[in-house]
Amino acid sequence: MARFKAGLSLPDTSAFLHNQYIRKSPPSTPLSVSGLIGWWDFSDVGTLKQRVDGTLAVSSATDPIGYVTNKLNTTNQIGRFLRAEGDTGPSAATRPSYRTGGANGHSYAEFDGTRMYLQGKMSAGWGNVTGTDFSLANIPSRDRTRFIVCAPRNATYTNDKGLIEVWGKDAGATLENEALFIESSDDQVNLRTQGGQIVDSTENNTTAVQLWTWVAGVGAVSALYRNSDTSQGVDAVTVATTDSQDLTSGVYSIGVLTNSLGVPLPGSQYEGSVYEILEFERTLSKPEIEFIENYMKNKYSIS
Repeated sequence: MARFKAGLSLPDTSAFLHNQYIRKSPPSTPLSVSGLIGWWDFSDVGTLKQRVDGTLAVSSATDPIGYVTNKLNTTNQIGRFLRAEGDTGPSAATRPSYRTGGANGHSYAEFDGTRMYLQGKMSAGWGNVTGTDFSLANIPSRDRTRFIVCAPRNATYTNDKGLIEVWGKDAGATLENEALFIESSDDQVNLRTQGGQIVDSTENNTTAVQLWTWVAGVGAVSALYRNSDTSQGVDAVTVATTDSQDLTSGVYSIGVLTNSLGVPLPGSQYEGSVYEILEFERTLSKPEIEFIENYMKNKYSIS
């Protein structure tokens, strides 16, 4: 697969003046930035349940997380929830663990690298609802901006480990995937784009609590970098596809890589913590990206 690195110069697609947006009228939460469709927040225990049907509140450290609610209550959301495979028998082991006392005192989800993952997909009965209730997000372009705060448990792995993977139908109704993962061949956090290209961040994996910014733009611009520093990653990477991604019939996973049906790939379960993930349905402007990055870094004391 081809690998890409380009000059570090995130383009300014802002519809806002920097002074107006950042200095004069700063937003207060990620909800202040338009286009938010997914907000998975493991620091907010009120969004977490032990059972995959969305019942039995998580309340204590080491409680299993079988279900996490999307904090967005909008029509164009990327699923109302994500859930584990099950909460009884062997499938109960797919639930990550709730942990407290993490970065800046916040809680997080701990994945053990064996079977744990959380997922939303088009499957009848997947979480006490019909399959059609999973996602109403039919995103008409590849424009996307994602943020994830995480801390891998190990610096090296023998298998690729999935942080986020998204399957959706392209303009030709073919299922294609995008993934953010730790690649075992170079121990870097890298991207797999639609079309199968691998974008290397060029940054060695670390076990520190870290923020990754992932920008996917139609036709040309993709970026992946750590801790709001574009020198810790790559920017202005050209990708080969401009396809849309219809998520109404897709699969969204945290903590694993899967096939197009959402079946985990052997050995791909992530090992480490996840604090928070934000999904936007468009390429955010520089001021918007800066705001979200500052919000996340301040919240979790990331330098």
